[in-house]
Amino acid sequence: MKAMILSAGLGTRLRPLTLIRPKPLVPIFNQPLILLLLSTLAQAGVSRVMANTHHLADRLEAFAAVTDLPLPLTLRYEPEILLTGGGLKNTADFWDDAPFVVINGDILFDFDLTGLIKAHVANGSLVTMALHDHARYNNVLVNDQQRVVGIRGRNFAPGKRLLAYTGIQVINPELLDFLPSGPSDFIDTYISLIASGSGLSAYVISGHYWSDIGSPGDYLQVHRDIMAGKVTGQMPPNGRVVIGQGSHLSDQAITKGLVSLGENVEVGAGCILEDVVIWDNVTVKPGARLERAIVADGVTVTADLVDAAVA
Repeated sequence: MKAMILSAGLGTRLRPLTLIRPKPLVPIFNQPLILLLLSTLAQAGVSRVMANTHHLADRLEAFAAVTDLPLPLTLRYEPEILLTGGGLKNTADFWDDAPFVVINGDILFDFDLTGLIKAHVANGSLVTMALHDHARYNNVLVNDQQRVVGIRGRNFAPGKRLLAYTGIQVINPELLDFLPSGPSDFIDTYISLIASGSGLSAYVISGHYWSDIGSPGDYLQVHRDIMAGKVTGQMPPNGRVVIGQGSHLSDQAITKGLVSLGENVEVGAGCILEDVVIWDNVTVKPGARLERAIVADGVTVTADLVDAAVA
């Protein structure tokens, strides 16, 4: 089986961090998110992966060229951003006649994909969407037969449950025939298919971990959740401080909560760090206080940062 990671987005909700790195390269305890996603796909039996690129595409290309990846990764650059449906349509030559997995490049989850894949093969649908109950995002209506009958308030039949799309789905290659060329959104095509009576199936999951890393607050919370052991397959770090290669934390600095330092980070004497994620090549001057803060690559911190993300 093959898979696609949707990676071309601008990451506007995660700014200013995504002014420095594209979303798939945002680090989780110093591991780029795309590495965690590739490992999850490998565990599900996926053999090859496609990722579309646009925003900061050169950063992702450089990373893939020098990194030992869990799976072969093909990158497809979009000079004009094509959105979800257009991005998939643009990769039509990559797929064969088998179903494939498509996942968003800005999520972290721990449920087993093999159940979703088996359910899709059994139900015979063009698309099987992995759904769950998440009040913040619930907008997909599902009936008793586990069919999707409405999305974003556009309902075409009675439904039983309002659920949220996880950003994970299995697709038959025939869907490509329904996608228009040029920029388009999956959901617009799905709404048209539902209206015409074509079946989209729901695979409902529960008892799992899932996070959309859409904002700096969500990004920091993912680190807290891993530290607390809430994410199956993601080992919590030893202790509450993670220090990357070439980094130095002053013996006279105080740490509280979680602290993650990337590579070549220098934290001076008298600093106070509490719930802080710092990327690479950062200097924190002596005496600075950082609380619930994220610092992107190359920043020199000279003043206190509280509830802040800086780049």
